[in-house]
Amino acid sequence: VLAINNVYALGKIASPYGNPSDIRVNMTNNSAAGATFDLNVTVADSATNTVRFTQTLTGQTLAAGATSIFTVPGWSPTDLEKVKITATASASPGENFLFNNTMTEKALVSSNTFSYNYSISNPGGWGFSGAAIFLTKYKMSGSGIVPSANIFIYNYTNNLNGVVYAVVINNQGVIVAQSANLTIAAGNMGVFNTFTFPTPPSFCNEDFYVGLAQTTLGTNGTPWYPMGAMAETPVRPNSFYTCAITGGTLNMATSARYAIEAVVEPYTGVCNPTLLTALPASNSQINLTWVPNLSGDQVMIASGTTSTFGTPVNGTAYPVGSTLPGGGTVIYQGTASGFSHTGLMTGTTYFYQAWSLNPSNNYSTHVSANAATYFVVPYTQDFNAGLTIPPSWTGTMSVQAGHGTSASNGLTYNLYNTATSCNAYSPNVILPANPCRLSFDYRLVNWDGYPDTAYIPGLNDKVEIKISTNNGSTWTTLYTINQSNHVPSLSFVTKTFDLSLYTGNTVKIRFQGTWSAGDYYVDIDNFILEEMPLCTAPTALTVSNLTTSSATIGWSNAPFVEIDFGPTGHAAGSGTIISPVVSNPHTINGLATNYYYDVYVRQECGTGVYSAWAGPLSFKTLD
Repeated sequence: VLAINNVYALGKIASPYGNPSDIRVNMTNNSAAGATFDLNVTVADSATNTVRFTQTLTGQTLAAGATSIFTVPGWSPTDLEKVKITATASASPGENFLFNNTMTEKALVSSNTFSYNYSISNPGGWGFSGAAIFLTKYKMSGSGIVPSANIFIYNYTNNLNGVVYAVVINNQGVIVAQSANLTIAAGNMGVFNTFTFPTPPSFCNEDFYVGLAQTTLGTNGTPWYPMGAMAETPVRPNSFYTCAITGGTLNMATSARYAIEAVVEPYTGVCNPTLLTALPASNSQINLTWVPNLSGDQVMIASGTTSTFGTPVNGTAYPVGSTLPGGGTVIYQGTASGFSHTGLMTGTTYFYQAWSLNPSNNYSTHVSANAATYFVVPYTQDFNAGLTIPPSWTGTMSVQAGHGTSASNGLTYNLYNTATSCNAYSPNVILPANPCRLSFDYRLVNWDGYPDTAYIPGLNDKVEIKISTNNGSTWTTLYTINQSNHVPSLSFVTKTFDLSLYTGNTVKIRFQGTWSAGDYYVDIDNFILEEMPLCTAPTALTVSNLTTSSATIGWSNAPFVEIDFGPTGHAAGSGTIISPVVSNPHTINGLATNYYYDVYVRQECGTGVYSAWAGPLSFKTLD
């Protein structure tokens, strides 16, 4: 009826840094009825069978056919020794087969090593198709530093000459330590390799991640698999991760038990504050929160518009408003757990570092965060500032030359059978009380011979335009570009959406592309969030009564207008302006004989308020 599938405990526990160490038991109820049982976990010395820890969870329940993980807390080993960890589930009524009701795993209690593996036997290898990082997660109880990592390199021919290095990442996804590169030689494979961190990071009562960074494909361009790992079925959750080579979002991995050990040592300095976060509150305010260290030390925060900060000198006080040697202005010092940074510039990224400081003005190593204030309308982005994604934009789409209007830069992504989705997220933009609109230009163009052939969307190809009023927690679809409404063309098409329903909100826009067929680019350019014009442009421009020196211009839907006329090709508003014009139609006199003209007309809606120009309307005077 009941089966214990796995006992999840650390294979090596660093005492006291890993105390207490939870033991988790993965169990399945194989019967057609629910089961109630007691679950006991006992830890005993391997040499003498002396019990070091035992605890029973009574009255546990598991639904029919269900699998669940039961956590037994409280084991805090003190003796440095090899131990046996045994989990036993009591028999359910009518259960006769008890062989799989118990399971034992081995572990080593050491003074300085964390590991999920007690030993390595018949390991496998894992690798990325590009550059990325394998990670294991550990919890530092109390304070300690991580001076090095021991990492098992898989024995595989293609791993030769591959370049790897070790990293330590904090609980915000920031790389806080990095070892020297290792170019893998034959002697590095099939064994643990020690990677040393020149500046060991410190952690105090917080999670940290130790990992192996794999660079791009090996020297011969073939896949390689440097990460040694042990099979585990099912793999324990919330223990193994991957991330980009630069850090950032940590993605839980369920492939294997990575052979990455963290070496820890005592830390006698001041512990950092933890969980520093920076969240924008408006176009001029960012709110900071943190958790002070367990000693209750004061926290000092410095800010700047670059990520360059100086290091405070122990024994030196830095009052609010002072500048650290090397960069950063002190904006807060005290014992609170939050601070509102106000008076900031719109649409600007601010960087923060926070230190704990004790009564002697000795400082911790620092933690970091950053955030950007919200933008305001009008917000325009033509992607022409460079080939990196603009400030506060995120997503998988990138900026490339030649993918915008008039062969300028544009936001783009190539969708095909192994790259089946893409996205781009705009910054947060505050909409005012007046109605606003969103507009952008887009096109879909085949990859082959780009940009020579327009793409005809497949049945399930689509580009969704979504809007969020809560920083991306939930989304509402504004429009979906798909086979039913897209007209294949090499030219960009302008799409405009009324955002009157979102007046007064802070909004974020998301582009979401989904592939179903073909091999094509999604190109986006000229993203604009702006107030709607307070008056509309004239429509239905006409020309009549042409002579050698005059022409009569007509229009609709505008009682008072300005007329701009000039040579063909001139920009709207740069020709000769006739204002105000109250008669419709209106005759322009004094024109040159046999000459080509363009005319623009815009509505006048009050002092200084005009619509967009309508036109050009082109004509030629008579000979």
